[in-house]
Parts: sequence; C-alpha cells; structure tokens
Amino acid sequence: MKLRELFEAPATAVMAFGRMNPPTIGHAKLVDTIKSQPGDPFIFLSQSQKPKTDPLSFEDKLRYAKFFFPNVTIGNPEVKTIIQALQKVESQGYQELIYVAGSDRVQAFEELLNKYNGKDFTFKSIKVISAGERDPDADGAEGMSASKMRAAAAEGDLESFKQGVPEPKLADEMFAAVRKGMNISKDVGEKDGRTTRSTTLTSQPHLAGLEDPDGDYDDSELRVYTQAYRDLYKKAKARQARADATGGPGASTTVTFKQPKFSQNVVPTRTKPKKPRT
Repeated sequence: MKLRELFEAPATAVMAFGRMNPPTIGHAKLVDTIKSQPGDPFIFLSQSQKPKTDPLSFEDKLRYAKFFFPNVTIGNPEVKTIIQALQKVESQGYQELIYVAGSDRVQAFEELLNKYNGKDFTFKSIKVISAGERDPDADGAEGMSASKMRAAAAEGDLESFKQGVPEPKLADEMFAAVRKGMNISKDVGEKDGRTTRSTTLTSQPHLAGLEDPDGDYDDSELRVYTQAYRDLYKKAKARQARADATGGPGASTTVTFKQPKFSQNVVPTRTKPKKPRT
C-alpha cells in the first residue's frame, strides 16, 4: 500500500481526452467544467497528424493548449490513446476518476469505461459527466467546433477563424499553422485570389488493411486489440520499415495532388438573369 493511501482520501483525477485540432472556445468550456470538479485536472491530446482532420502537430497543439488553458496538466508524449491516458493517471496513484465528455457521449463513455475497468486499468470509481450542451447552430462556445475552424482556415476566412480562438492575439499565428498543416498556401505574387490546396496520399503495402492498435481515433471510440493482433501489426510494421529503408518491393510511395481553388472575386457566383420588362 502506498503511503498516500494511508493518510489521504483516495486521489481523484478529472480528465478528458480529445484531438483539439485546433483548440477552440468550445474546448475552453470543457476545461472550465474539468476545473470545477473536485480533483486534479488533466487533458490528454491525440497525436496523429493528417492534413484534412488533424493539421496541427502534437507539439503545436500542446503549445497552444498550455497557453490557452493554464493550471491544467495537458498532454503527455507517451499517451496516444484514451486507454493509455487512463493507464497514465492510474500509474500516478489516482484511484477515482471523473471523465468529462460531450453531452451526447456521456452514456457511451459510462458503459465503455466501466466495462474495461479492472482489465486495462483499475479505478475504485468512475464517473462520467457532461461538459455541457452543444448546439452546432448556436453562436459562441456552444456552437463552436474545431471542424468549423478548419473549414474557415481552408476558405482563408481569418475573421470567422478568430471567433473560435480562446486568445485572439494568437489567432493569426494559429490560422497560419492550421493552413500550413492542411497544405494550403496563397500563391506568391498572385493577387487574383487564387489559392492552391495540396493533398498528399501515402501507400504502405505491408500495412494495407491493418489499423495501428495504438493509433489516434475519434475520442468517442475505445478500441481494444488482442495481443495476437498487436504482434501481427508489429511484424507488418517492421517489414514496411525494411522495405522503405532499402527502397525495394513494398516500399511506401507518396503522391501529391494540387488543385487550385478560386474565390468569388475571381469566379463570381452565377445569378439568374433578370426577366425583361414587358
């Protein structure tokens, strides 16, 4: 038994796990809920990076989140999944858990977390609470989402993007970082409103049809893989690494597609012609 357990009440961790790509005022509402609960606050961030859905790197997300949300323990380079996040707080001596989730996911998380409690992690009690109602059509934090901000960045709409940034003075920097991660850049020297978007696709033959058991998935998912599958994936990943190192059969290949997108200033929206007067 740990010394802490002899003299103190069971330690409680209050946590959430999510992508935060990018962090928004909606996430600030989540953080407020976490900090309002009795316990030590934690936020763990996913680590995958994909141009369309996860343009910011883990390091960039971590830097922004720490600036926006002080007094909360944020991120850990060893944690990539929600299972690993729960194992991390357990290893730090926490015996009770309060998990904060979106209002539409509370019941699902209650079932999933309690189902695997005692197997992949062990807590004396697990409580799942709502971060508050969310209305995608509402203004302000209730209607803000990272997907809306990514869409604004893709369209080059800085003003709409700024509305979702927790600290406005970092809006321009984060806007540029998101666009860079999405492989979107304004043509240098062009003043015709033309924007070029690049999409990169990578093929890894030895990993075809396999999912990384420790990969980044949507924070509503809780995936558990058998040891046999983990061993299978590990061997396939090693074969892929050898093929990539030698450049032989089965080596990864990357293809980049570029497609120009024009603003309405260049290609105005077509309108119906007015009917002639009679």
